[in-house]
Amino acid sequence: MSDSERVHKAVWKWVEDMLPELLEENRVTLTQLISGILRSGQVQFRKVAQKVMYRFKKPSLEDKFRRFVRNKNIHVDVAYLPFAQFLVSALSTGQEPLVLLIDSSKVGGRCICLMVSVYYKGRAVPLCWVVYKGKKGHSSIDTQLALLQNAYELLPDHVSVILLGDGEFDGARLVNWMEHANWQYACRTASDTLVFYQGRWVALQDLPLEAKQEAFFTDVLFT
Repeated sequence: MSDSERVHKAVWKWVEDMLPELLEENRVTLTQLISGILRSGQVQFRKVAQKVMYRFKKPSLEDKFRRFVRNKNIHVDVAYLPFAQFLVSALSTGQEPLVLLIDSSKVGGRCICLMVSVYYKGRAVPLCWVVYKGKKGHSSIDTQLALLQNAYELLPDHVSVILLGDGEFDGARLVNWMEHANWQYACRTASDTLVFYQGRWVALQDLPLEAKQEAFFTDVLFT
């Protein structure tokens, strides 16, 4: 049995067990999509299709994938959530903390996708997301908190979490939420952000550090 056949059969059994209520045609497409992603290590439809067993022309398989992800009858909570929960559960069994990533990226129609992903072997695997009209770097704190709460509800109880993000996610309400959730976090912030250090307010860029030097500061107030 070829590797393609082995992966296809394993994924098909998994999809059939997890989503028995899904139409068979959609289960076939989902199986092809998952097996192609696993074998290619990519998410672009063209590259995924090249790694799928398919007796017709590969461009037609790419179109099939596009129709599937655009299908209004395919609900994320039904078709994707079981796999997200399975992945998180599997990654939460060891001693290492679960690493989550939060980021935003441009998508079509002048929209932004704000996404929380789980880090796994050098890749970001999506857990939950929201798409809205807007500009990159300008998601509201309410949108961020709602998405993080969604991610929080997917995680097993008492799992150790580290959240990584950029300067878009350094708001005080977000930091307070992570403290309440008992998550560790590392988020970039602007160099002119003020911290109260050694009895005075000082910009981060004015701290006594050389280029590429690292330091750990305690008893610091952040605003």
